[in-house]
This record gives sequence, C-alpha cells and structure tokens, in this order.
Amino acid sequence: MALHTLQDFYQELQDKGVRLTHQYQLSFEGIPTGGDLSKITMWAEGATLPGRTQETAEVPFLAYPFSIPTKLGMTNSISLTIRSDADMNIRDILLDWQNYHSNASIATGGSGEGDKKAPDEGVKVILDLYDDTLSTIVQSYSLIGVIPGNVGDATLSQADASVVTFDLTLKYQYWERNNEAGGASASGTSGGRLGKVIGALNKASSTLNAGARVARALGGLASIFKK
Repeated sequence: MALHTLQDFYQELQDKGVRLTHQYQLSFEGIPTGGDLSKITMWAEGATLPGRTQETAEVPFLAYPFSIPTKLGMTNSISLTIRSDADMNIRDILLDWQNYHSNASIATGGSGEGDKKAPDEGVKVILDLYDDTLSTIVQSYSLIGVIPGNVGDATLSQADASVVTFDLTLKYQYWERNNEAGGASASGTSGGRLGKVIGALNKASSTLNAGARVARALGGLASIFKK
C-alpha cells in the first residue's frame, strides 16, 4: 500500500469533511401523555449516538477456536442534560410521562401502579444528523419504545443566578438506522421532508442547468453545419 502523504490527508478532508458535534436535531414521537417536546434540541446540552456490539460464541475444532456471531447487543439508554425553561414545562411533561408508567401518588395511585407494559413502538426519539448546511439529513436514527428512566434533581440556590439544569435518562427497547431495512424514512420527520424538498430542488436545478448546457452545445453544432 502506498504511503499516505499530508497532501493526501488534506485532499481527504476536502472530499469528505468532518462531522461536527452540533450538526444534529432531536425530536420525540408518540408520547402517551402528550406535551410538546418538538424544540427539545434547543434545551438539551448534548446527545449520544447509540452503539451496538456483536456478541459471539467460541466453537473450537481441531484446537482452533472459531468465533460465531450470536446476539447483537445494543445500547438501550440515552442521557441528556436539559436546561430548564422558566416555567419548567419541559420537566413537567417528562414527569407526567413517567407517572403514566408508575404512579406513586398515595391519593390517586399506589406503589407500583401504572402502565407496566412495554411501550408501544410508536413512542420514539428521532436523532437526525445534518450536513454542513444544516438543511439536509445525512443520517437518521430511531430509538424505539422509549420511557423516561431518570428525571433528575434540579438544583436551586440563592448563592448565584445560574441556569437550572437537570439530567434526563431515556430507556428504550432497541434502535435502528432509518435507512436500514424495515427502518423509517428520514423524510418521515419535518426536518427530513424539508431536506428532501431542498434536495429535489437542487437536483431539478442541476438537471435544468445540464439541459441548458446541452441545448447550447447543440446550437453550436447546428451553426457549424450551417456554415
């Protein structure tokens, strides 16, 4: 293999670019208790792309161990730090959602009361990755069957005037890339639709420009033959 040079590396950066940490958006779908978390990206300090691990079993033969794929292990939680809005509405939506699964109130519930079934697959967190223009989705992930695992403490203080934050851990059943077989299309989100429209317009513009160039070329050839 040829030695890669600094020029090769620079060209690679020009051709492919690099992924920057802020080029993403989060959205929620199907929260059973309702509530608008469509702008959660503006309040969340960060997010983590889920990972997965191929588990294997060793099958030896003639003293050689062969690794055979077994279960595909997946990350099944995502942790966020949320900056609180003034009325703490975001936190209330999350607590109401948590109460739907486990209502600890003595008056209206009781220990362990709530909907303990696995969440519907329609309860999702969508994590979209955008290109450098922040207009087109280049990758999209769906976290399926989401429940709020931990809605953390929110610290208040008279000693300063810092922004109130709290930690949020969401648990889910599995995740998938939306371009994988069986996954949803990225155009299923509002951002995806916008990106698809922009992509279609760009493609149409390129086609028109190419057509204009062909027309000019044919006109040039026609003039030559006339002469």
